[in-house]
Amino acid sequence: KCLSTISAIRTLLEESGSIDLVYSCLWIHLQNRSVVQHGLAALCNITINTEANEVMLISEDELAIIVHIMRYHQNVQQVQGNAIQVLKNFTFSPENLAIMGNDPHLPELIRSAKATHRICFQGRADDLLQLLPDRLQ
Repeated sequence: KCLSTISAIRTLLEESGSIDLVYSCLWIHLQNRSVVQHGLAALCNITINTEANEVMLISEDELAIIVHIMRYHQNVQQVQGNAIQVLKNFTFSPENLAIMGNDPHLPELIRSAKATHRICFQGRADDLLQLLPDRLQ
């Protein structure tokens, strides 16, 4: 997780398929709160390259995994917080925003997380909802 913030290591992770492996583990271990909590935390670190001012692109399938995790672990504050953070990271790309805007469940899951864990996301849930297309608000 910590090493993934170094640009050269992040590139190596991408090229070696490690990021795909993280998503696969998230899907396979969807019910394991510890695995998804830490997998989402790792994605939080590797989705943004601050040195290059870039964000990774998310696919519809990858977004679906995050949505399923949010749905399954609605009462787990840390899982919800990590999911919201990684989603917020993805919003730095217009392409990602378009994909996120097509998911009909995402706004309601974000609202539910915000309502369930009221003060835990430091405004990230509100920021995320504001960035999603108006038609989903």
